[in-house]
Amino acid sequence: MDDEQDYRDGDAEEAARTAAPAGKSEGRGGISRTAWFLLMFLFLAAILLDAFFSESGILKIWEMERDYVKLSQEIADLERENAKMEAEIKALRDSPEAIERIAREQLDFIRPGEEVFLFPEKDKDR
Repeated sequence: MDDEQDYRDGDAEEAARTAAPAGKSEGRGGISRTAWFLLMFLFLAAILLDAFFSESGILKIWEMERDYVKLSQEIADLERENAKMEAEIKALRDSPEAIERIAREQLDFIRPGEEVFLFPEKDKDR
């Protein structure tokens, strides 16, 4: 019976010696649970920071999408303006009436025998 009691005492002493301190239970590979969670938190935080703030992060992608929409609208506006100018060029090449209209509007030309009445422009400040 004494041998059995010594055996149990020996196991209890061995278990007490190798047990982790209270609150510091060991997780994987001998790292404490708190250290394990801290490492995982830091790893996930680094991934999230990179996902949002890197050169190819979400914020940069959103900014580039806004720029794309803005530039697409600007291109569409310039294409419409270009089409108007091309139509005006074609009209000026093909139509003497278009040339006459430009001469009357921009150069204040008149036909022989016409009278032009000029009215003073109202000040926009008043």
